[in-house]
Amino acid sequence: MSLPHLPMLLYAHPSIFPAARRVVIYLEEKQLPSSVVVVVPPQDDEASRQYPPAQGTTVPRLAIKKKSRADDDAKDAECYEWLSQSNAILEFLEDLCDAHSDLSSSRVPSLRGGDDMVKRLRIRGVMAYTDEVFLYVAMCCLFASKPFNEMQQLGDLHAPSAKTLKDFVETRDMAKFNALVEETTDFEALASRKVGTATIADIDVYVLMTFGSDAYGIDIVGEHAGLRRLVEAFGKRKSAAIGVPEGMGGLRRFGRVRSEIFNPICKKTVRGMNGAMCGSGSLANAKQLES
Repeated sequence: MSLPHLPMLLYAHPSIFPAARRVVIYLEEKQLPSSVVVVVPPQDDEASRQYPPAQGTTVPRLAIKKKSRADDDAKDAECYEWLSQSNAILEFLEDLCDAHSDLSSSRVPSLRGGDDMVKRLRIRGVMAYTDEVFLYVAMCCLFASKPFNEMQQLGDLHAPSAKTLKDFVETRDMAKFNALVEETTDFEALASRKVGTATIADIDVYVLMTFGSDAYGIDIVGEHAGLRRLVEAFGKRKSAAIGVPEGMGGLRRFGRVRSEIFNPICKKTVRGMNGAMCGSGSLANAKQLES
């Protein structure tokens, strides 16, 4: 795997979006310095002006400068390839570090199971589950009341979002997910807080479970011992302090900044969501969110 032009640029709002928080926590766990990946400040920050404006309406976004445009203006967005989807970005960075181990300042080993193919498969299973739940969380944030530009008039988004998130989680087979986490996680290594002992699945689960409690006040973990043990062990790691959710206030602030972008997207997405949702309960929720 050839080495891309460095540094790459990561656009993320980790304290507002859990998917973005996954990636910034990974950067800390993988010990990737700013010479490899720069976390671009929010666009309302003066320091962000030295970087190109983010392309697309979702975060995280990873911008990689095209080799053919290496000498062009660093602020020109067209000089970059733009990657999205948090777990895809994590997989890309893992592939890159596997091929170029010196990118990690501490030469951190693989965070997805290394050469143990069974463990890698289990890690991907955990990631697939969290991706499914994260998609629903994003829908709650965007659609539970009205598009962002109407949030101030309608009041608190917290209650309907919390209910839809809780209803969704309760329909999942959390016992099986808990068992998969117990099979996949090295709890003692995770609790040791040593570099290289957390996997990307550990990151995914920790961010999902704490987002439920920090942003919505919902204990998603419940009585599932494996999930509880993971959250408690990971919570003692240095990376756990990065991007702690700001809750509804953060979502509203982001909505005020970007509502002109999200308003038409929200309406189109909700109308087209009915066919993509799974099960009559989810379909009913989608219709209710649109009303």
